[in-house]
Amino acid sequence: MPSAQAAETLNPGEAGLLEGRVLEMETKHQTELEGIRSEKERLQRLVSRQSNTIEDLEKSLHVASSNASLLQRQQLQLLESVRSLVQLALTPRSFPPGALRKEEGTFQDCAEIHRSGASASGVYTLHIANMSEPKKVYCDMETERGGWTVIQHRANGSVNFQGRGKVTESLAGSQASREGPDTA
Repeated sequence: MPSAQAAETLNPGEAGLLEGRVLEMETKHQTELEGIRSEKERLQRLVSRQSNTIEDLEKSLHVASSNASLLQRQQLQLLESVRSLVQLALTPRSFPPGALRKEEGTFQDCAEIHRSGASASGVYTLHIANMSEPKKVYCDMETERGGWTVIQHRANGSVNFQGRGKVTESLAGSQASREGPDTA
């Protein structure tokens, strides 16, 4: 390329041609520079969107991790509750140690339950002869040596049971008829 001194010696046609090429190169460089700036802005927007997406994902991950921790704690609590229920179900209630006991649900009356060793009053399931379905009944294991199947029960005397079912089952399983309003 000619030096600055050589450019002074160029004729006006050559100088115009050279000046045109310089302008053309400057225009080309300006166009490339604008394209690069545009690409830079596009990439900056893309990086910004990706950064926001990463932040959102980190927040979601934190929430999911917290939920997983909460679920694990709840699962442990549930497991402990199930273990306690299993232990409770396996622990005999109302029966003294060593008492002989029929399989649960095969008793026909409260006296039979009492004879098997039960000593706590409460609701028991009976399989009564000639009945297809088992029945839940309240057994009084404390009054007059226990073993009573409660047919009717009143706490304060406000309900009159006179004239209705006057038969109760005693400890021995025999049926006794009682008269009067305080039958059962």
